Amino acid sequence: MSKEAATRRARVLITGGGGQLGRTLVRAFAGLPAAAAEDAAGPAIAALGFTYRGEAAPAGAPRNVQAFQVDLADGAEGGGKALSACLAEFRPDVVVNCAAIARPRECEADPKGTAAINVPSALVRALAADAALSNCLVVQIS
Repeated sequence: MSKEAATRRARVLITGGGGQLGRTLVRAFAGLPAAAAEDAAGPAIAALGFTYRGEAAPAGAPRNVQAFQVDLADGAEGGGKALSACLAEFRPDVVVNCAAIARPRECEADPKGTAAINVPSALVRALAADAALSNCLVVQIS
């Protein structure tokens, strides 16, 4: 890894930041020291954002983190305006996809909606559609 890459400050977006894993990652990333870029062995966080599904952002989100109301299922049918707007505003270098529906009853009740969230094709399409995000690293957690 080059010295330039090692000291680069990354803009990290966590999708599914309202879920159990997403909330945990948001808190962990928000707790990293912002000034660590020069001392760190790897990239440091320049900005942190997360997406959530629902009417209100999860309670207890750190103040230094941007929250975006995005339902990944909306993008599955070719829409995804909230997702595209989020990506255009935040301009992430890294997207950590924690968005998932894991409750079996909910999955069985709405298989199409579940697939739209658990298979991140809308996210991948939105990233691919924006040339400025062509180097964005996507970390998929399953």
